[in-house]
Amino acid sequence: MSPKELNLRCTACGSSTAGPLARSLMTWELAAYCNVGWLDDGAALPSHDIWPRSSTMPLTGHRRHVKLHHPFAAMIGESFWLMFIPGAAALNGWAEAPATIAASAFVHCRLEEIVCRAESWAWVLVAIEDVVSIAELEQRFPTRISLLPRAEWHQTLVRTRFRNWDLIEGSSEGDVGAWFLGRRGDGKVHLLGAGRWSFHEDLACAGNLEITDEQWERLCRGMGVS
Repeated sequence: MSPKELNLRCTACGSSTAGPLARSLMTWELAAYCNVGWLDDGAALPSHDIWPRSSTMPLTGHRRHVKLHHPFAAMIGESFWLMFIPGAAALNGWAEAPATIAASAFVHCRLEEIVCRAESWAWVLVAIEDVVSIAELEQRFPTRISLLPRAEWHQTLVRTRFRNWDLIEGSSEGDVGAWFLGRRGDGKVHLLGAGRWSFHEDLACAGNLEITDEQWERLCRGMGVS
């Protein structure tokens, strides 16, 4: 592999990421890698696996160190979207700290430097080209009226309601899962984000899909909510 290329591999089967992130152009505006840890600006790279995730939202024009995990592939100079979730919520999820939903963001980055790497992870330096907080998605992206995204049934469901946010997360044996994030208002729901993960995928999509309350509940039932 070229020193300017990063293509992280699965520790279980050795496969690498193939191709760019996929998203439905009918529904979503962007797709981002989720399996990423953000280091505080100016902090030294940790020498162990347990380290505090940053609570400081990235700023356009700045540079930050991040730890990437499989699946990820990019070349030096290439741009891509990463998910930023602050603090402990980056490890434990929004359900444990729903106040962090509005403080999370989709961050457009350019790969500047591969600082150190292993087979399945790497510390890199990225330049921040754009930041779209989840709270700003409705202002940044036009409202779409589209087909409802496909929901798959999962064994374990967690539904979190916080202020006007409604989050539904599902998983099957911990290895495969998905989530949808909606914001309620004016008798409608704006579906702003969705994600899915598996051994070879950890993806989040963002957009601004307007659906009815009944459609949102149908989506939740499709995930397994009774």
